[in-house]
Amino acid sequence: MIYWTLKLLGDCQLFARDGTVVRLPTRKAAVLLAYLGAHPRRSASRQILSDLLWEDMDPTQGRLHVRKALWLIRTAAEKVQPGAPSPVEAEGDQVRLSSSVEVDAAQFLAAVDAAGGEADALQAATALYGGEFLGDMHLRQAPAVAEWGAGQRERLSGVAAAASLKLGEVLSRTPDRLPAAEDAVRKALALDPLQEHGHRLLMEILSRQGRTSAAAQQYREVRALLERELDVAPEPATEELHHRLLRERTLGGGKAVQPDPQPSEGQYERVEAPARRSPILAAVGAMALVIAMSGTALHLRAAQNDTAPKIKRIFPVVTGLHAVGEPTVSPDGSRLVFVARKPGAPQKLYLMTLGGSEPLALTSGAGDDDHPAWSPDGSSIAFTRATGGRTTIMVKTVGKDEERVVAPLQGVAGSVLAWSEDRSALFAADAEVPGRTTAIVRIRLQDGGRTVLTNPPQDVAGDRQPLAVAGNKLVFLRAWSRAASEIMELDLDSKAVRQLTSDHASIADVAVGPGQGELLFSSDRGGDAGLWSIRGDGGPPSRVSEGLLRYHEISSSSSGKRLLFEGIRDRSSLSMLAPGARREDVTENDFREWFPALAGDGAIAFVSTRTGGQQLWLKRAEGEPAPLTKLSRWQIHDPRWSPNGTAIAFVGSGPHRTELFVVERDGGALTRLTMDGSEKRSPVWSPDGRSVYFVRRQAGQQRVWRVAARAGAEPRPVSLPGPTDIRIDPGGRWIYFLLPGRAAIFRQSIAPDGTMFGSIQRVVTTELRPPFSWEIGNGAVYLLAGGQLQRVEVATGRMQPLASASGLHARSPFTIGPKGTVLLNRQDLKVELYGIDFEGD
Repeated sequence: MIYWTLKLLGDCQLFARDGTVVRLPTRKAAVLLAYLGAHPRRSASRQILSDLLWEDMDPTQGRLHVRKALWLIRTAAEKVQPGAPSPVEAEGDQVRLSSSVEVDAAQFLAAVDAAGGEADALQAATALYGGEFLGDMHLRQAPAVAEWGAGQRERLSGVAAAASLKLGEVLSRTPDRLPAAEDAVRKALALDPLQEHGHRLLMEILSRQGRTSAAAQQYREVRALLERELDVAPEPATEELHHRLLRERTLGGGKAVQPDPQPSEGQYERVEAPARRSPILAAVGAMALVIAMSGTALHLRAAQNDTAPKIKRIFPVVTGLHAVGEPTVSPDGSRLVFVARKPGAPQKLYLMTLGGSEPLALTSGAGDDDHPAWSPDGSSIAFTRATGGRTTIMVKTVGKDEERVVAPLQGVAGSVLAWSEDRSALFAADAEVPGRTTAIVRIRLQDGGRTVLTNPPQDVAGDRQPLAVAGNKLVFLRAWSRAASEIMELDLDSKAVRQLTSDHASIADVAVGPGQGELLFSSDRGGDAGLWSIRGDGGPPSRVSEGLLRYHEISSSSSGKRLLFEGIRDRSSLSMLAPGARREDVTENDFREWFPALAGDGAIAFVSTRTGGQQLWLKRAEGEPAPLTKLSRWQIHDPRWSPNGTAIAFVGSGPHRTELFVVERDGGALTRLTMDGSEKRSPVWSPDGRSVYFVRRQAGQQRVWRVAARAGAEPRPVSLPGPTDIRIDPGGRWIYFLLPGRAAIFRQSIAPDGTMFGSIQRVVTTELRPPFSWEIGNGAVYLLAGGQLQRVEVATGRMQPLASASGLHARSPFTIGPKGTVLLNRQDLKVELYGIDFEGD
């Protein structure tokens, strides 16, 4: 029997059976209920709830707070409805929502799923969507809630938009229901304004009502919207429909053309766009630029199916060593190999039995060992060893001292390795020379001979992360840019390649899952970091675990029943370091904030997840930060101020494309400078502010290109192949750059026409190989090296340590102000090893 109703859409409230509101004493108690109510199994462990709501506390204190929150919920409910079952139940480590509680969000999803294509059922289902998930609930001190809530909010609003659009399609088939169809489509577009298919449907509906002027106006509105928000033109289908309607209007279309009715006040309900979302639980704008209705409905319904593997337990892996990572589980799931670095020593491999022995050093000698991979029978370990700028693939038999050299890597500093089923070869990601697009190669153990297996497009980053799976198949990631990848499958017999995902999300790793042909992968596809599963025979991914941790370096046993991973808690913020002064925090360490850019007047541009997804933000010398972009499903990196401080150039990685953008400082128009989709990075302005230099990959090679800072300009190459990361000195005389595999910073002169010419000069020799963080300013090179932020004078080569690099984000670029002020990216990073056992035989 139902005694309670938990409302999650529009706000967060618990109601008794008679409609009385249960006054929950704290917001965290309400979020605890919301988390249980939104979870497919309506349950969670105490540890997960502690990590979600009290992530800054130690586990013991966090669990005490969970216990207190449960007591507060039970007490508040008992006061309102004495004798009724408690809304929450606890058994051992598990906390669950009672069966006496109905949840409006679950009712809404079930109604949409059951409605199919029946108009009345769809109408009733869409009426259940009462507003955005948790409304304006604000929990600034719980950043994990922000990431989880953003994903839930986007998922539910996406279902509502898709259902409303489907309702509009169904109603539009009946002439006397066209006004109701119009209302349904307008509601869908209010939830997801960038659904171009919805705008086309609305144009059709308006035209069929004889309101051709309104249809033409709708076209003008969608064209302006796409240009303003994404700097793109409407799809060809939209243009074709617009021209067809214009022709019909000119010819009369076979029926009288009626003027558009002017509704009087109250004639029909006005559909407003959603209110501004709260800074904590905001979703990532609209879901996508173009989504076909049928594909959207299938995807969103399938995401609700309880098809993901069930977690039996999550357990910590304690090694007793510091600086550990890359946990790799043996095929039978009993042993673990991982990398660790002792102070002053190279990184080595260690072996231990899970739940048993202390770790033992597996490798020794010079060089850093990395990327361990078990052979299928568990007898040997393949790994890479980096020494003196060269990386070699090695194999070691477990329990024996000797190590065997297999082959060198030619064009990369390291690669994940995978064994063939017959143990005769290894798979790796490599390139012919450093800087080229990477492909998957097979390397024979007998003689080191190699065969190239994949042929990725030559304007993308390339293929990586090979994983051998059953059926003589190989799974790998195709990186369209450094921010987005897709999972691909190669049939080693037929050589056919198949794409398994189409999210254009950041995918870190992939592993074998517990189901037949199932894969597990870590990704931010749901708006937050999470663990996902996908069937090998197709279908949409299913969430396995919420994004309370970032899952990295995932590895599974051969059965897929046991998974090991690095659990990463990652928060980053910005700090200012002025000459002779102590470091001062600029932003709070509540979100992920990186890629800072400092203007001459002290204004700061940076990338942040404050609204759930990546956007470019601006913080003026005085006042609170504000977003400059509203991009949906784009990853943002490398922002750079124009010399006069009025605009910012940056790189955006969207669905299967990477482009160069410029946004005005005052939040004005967003201008797209490129349209080719190839991988790009490292934009820098010319000293006169009229053009932007950047690195672009084309035909497998990276070059420096230059484009005028206006829409429609044609980019042109200005360098020979090679440079991977560039800076320009304020005087415009030199371009500084890195070269693949070279532990140095170089420079070359700039000709009057903007091309790079003359001899290449080595400016600074470093102990690092690209990528690493560096900057040019005030006659010096600044870089993070040797555990310090260093300043190296270009003229004399004199090195000056400025600050400890402890806590700094090693790969996120910092920025230099005109007076030597350094704006840094400070990182609060905690990495721990965990294991997951899945249910099943």
